[in-house]
Amino acid sequence: MAIKKGLFFLFLLAVSTSISGQVTADFTVNNTDGCASTGLQVVFTNTSTGATSYIWELDNGNPPATFVDVVATYTSAGIYIVTLTATDGTNTDTQNIQITIHENPVAAFSVPGDTIGCPGLSVDFIDQSQSLDGNINSWTWDDGSSIFSTSPSPTEVFNSLGSYDIKLFIEDEFGCTDQITIANQVIIVPPPSIGLSGTPLLACSPPLDVTFSNTSSPGLIYSWDFGVSAVTTSSMLDTVISYNAVGSYDIALTVTDPIGCAVDTVILGYVEIEDVLANFQMTQDTGCPNVNTQFSTVGTSGADIYAWDYDDGGAIVIGGATGSHNYSVPGNYNVNLSVTSASGFCSHDTTVLIVIEDFTAGISSSATYGCGLPFSVSFTDASIANAAAWQWDFGDGSVDNSQNPVHNYNTEGMFVASLEATSNNGCIESIVFEDTIIVNLPNADFSIVYDPNEVCFPSVVTLTDNSL
Repeated sequence: MAIKKGLFFLFLLAVSTSISGQVTADFTVNNTDGCASTGLQVVFTNTSTGATSYIWELDNGNPPATFVDVVATYTSAGIYIVTLTATDGTNTDTQNIQITIHENPVAAFSVPGDTIGCPGLSVDFIDQSQSLDGNINSWTWDDGSSIFSTSPSPTEVFNSLGSYDIKLFIEDEFGCTDQITIANQVIIVPPPSIGLSGTPLLACSPPLDVTFSNTSSPGLIYSWDFGVSAVTTSSMLDTVISYNAVGSYDIALTVTDPIGCAVDTVILGYVEIEDVLANFQMTQDTGCPNVNTQFSTVGTSGADIYAWDYDDGGAIVIGGATGSHNYSVPGNYNVNLSVTSASGFCSHDTTVLIVIEDFTAGISSSATYGCGLPFSVSFTDASIANAAAWQWDFGDGSVDNSQNPVHNYNTEGMFVASLEATSNNGCIESIVFEDTIIVNLPNADFSIVYDPNEVCFPSVVTLTDNSL
């Protein structure tokens, strides 16, 4: 039926059948289209001229009416022809109009999937409404508290617990409507409760047998992943798993209830078997006094905290993976390294004997005073412990790297000699010779004192040695 909503088509089917032109039948109506669901009340207003009486044939099952104006109600779908006959007793005229009552659409829908589930359930709604007359052009979906869609066939996710009455309201092109409500169409139930515990969870070496307790709701399907094998599906609440290698193990548990609601939990690093080993060494074979001795912890594993005891009476040093200490006194020291894992549960320590070398540079010489040039001095290395390298400075700008050098001083002066000696282990000691080398050449001189007035012998002459 090609009738658009909101437009009224007046089908004036019958033209006048008057005997003369003095009577004209005519009328107006407030509406000519309606819907069966709501019915249509039509007000007929008589605008005829020249008539003295009227007959209304309303086509709705009621007898003809003789009022000037009439009101009629139409509640069944169909096409109704209303006729007005106007007469003045001699002349007669008629006028017709068509009233159309449209069939209502029929609202219907289906849900192909699950309608009972836990929060997050996604539900597909399929529109199955029937259009009996005009095309359906509006859909409104309501879950009992709010409109959730205006699409023909929506998908909705339900996140809150509760029971939902789903209503579909439809409207066609003529404004005819229908609706359907299905009570408790969607039910959202609480998810299953999940929980687990295990003991013991930490060891310092394998094997480790862990007893897992499932504290989830009973009557569920439990899927375990213990980190050492494929997923295990079981209805058991408790189980024992053996861990035979050092490492960190993630534990996962998924529980599923009879309606398919699933909840999972993953605990990273839940089971730990630690491998803690302390190991260190000096970066050189023998240390030197007053020099930072370095300690390398190559070979140490599983350590998070390093505690160094350098065995010289000082406090234990909590430090990093590299140790460093300055020993001021030569000797033998039992250095201890204790390491602890990140959990604080596992620890290990080791002790290494280290030697701080007793090495002291020394100088002796064959002479320290000379009065002639060149002045030759023999220097002797008097270091305690064997030196392996020497660097002499004779104080006059000359140097030498032999162990026991002989040096000639070619100028007068006072000279301070020094020695920097290096041991076989690389320890360096410096010393300044305690005796200053002095080179002083003699200078002959004298003076004469006499009385120039004494010209006869014997006369007195005084000679004075002024040599330096």
